[in-house]
Amino acid sequence: MACVEDIPPVLVARLLPSPDISVRQFLSFVLPCQLGDTISIDYTFWSETPPEPVDISNVATTLTQLPIPSPTVLNLITQDHAQALSNGYNKLKSITYAHLPSTNPASKVLFPKWVFEYWVQVSHLRQFVRVPWVKAESWVSDQHLMRFPDRSHLANQVHEVFSQIPWTGYLSGFSDHDAPMTTVAMYLSSSWLTTTMINQQLDLLRIRARLQLLPAKFEIADTHFFPKLVELYRLEKTDRTYKSESPPKKNRYIWNIGQELANPESVKQFICGICNIKNSHWVSVVIDAERNMVLYGDSMGCFDKPAIDEIMAAVRWWATVHLKRE
Repeated sequence: MACVEDIPPVLVARLLPSPDISVRQFLSFVLPCQLGDTISIDYTFWSETPPEPVDISNVATTLTQLPIPSPTVLNLITQDHAQALSNGYNKLKSITYAHLPSTNPASKVLFPKWVFEYWVQVSHLRQFVRVPWVKAESWVSDQHLMRFPDRSHLANQVHEVFSQIPWTGYLSGFSDHDAPMTTVAMYLSSSWLTTTMINQQLDLLRIRARLQLLPAKFEIADTHFFPKLVELYRLEKTDRTYKSESPPKKNRYIWNIGQELANPESVKQFICGICNIKNSHWVSVVIDAERNMVLYGDSMGCFDKPAIDEIMAAVRWWATVHLKRE
């Protein structure tokens, strides 16, 4: 949604949580509740009348106590404002809580236009930040009800961490630099791991290998490696550019790994990683150059044999290109 008018800096700290506070403090921060969607909306939110004077000392308390519109209604309000501007109409000066019952005095108050920006930011925090953290905290609390002491101990540790880590920002130390802090919350659930989370686990595995002085022997590939081999394998009959000594730039990383594996002076012996099958299952794959073998692990036995067979064929083809043997 486009920003209509910025929230005054003097009020930001009182209306919105600071990015420096912890997860626990964020969960305790008072945000206005949000109404659910209604079937039809025929309210007039924008007004040409200037807003009423704002009492800086009380406005934060007032706004946190008033419900904000649903996400759907916020989109409609944005569209109304954008349509007015596109029609050359720029006389909208204030906004009202038209979504509240007419018996509520606040429904008739003319607020500054920046109040809409506040609604938008609160809506985003509620949907995409608070919900994941609340679910995570609830899941951790449930672990105390289990009969396993190790789970209870882990739950206590997580609660302590919630008092230390910030609720927003990006995770550092991983290859995916754009992973939001809320990714941590997703671990504390029974949900399937996303590709981002899988790559984070592979990053941690690389750290362990490095601490054990094994990185020279093992190449731990990311989640895109084996699907890329399958893609190249499918194109092999019509596009043989991969087999050239100067492959396209987009294939250079995979080509270099293969050449290092084939280099008799290199100590690299294994290519390890996991591959997603039909966006619903992960299997592990290992290329053992020393023993000239391709191994895979499937927790479901054989989730999709044709898909597994294609992965194995693609890996063998790629290994043949570089190792010059079956």
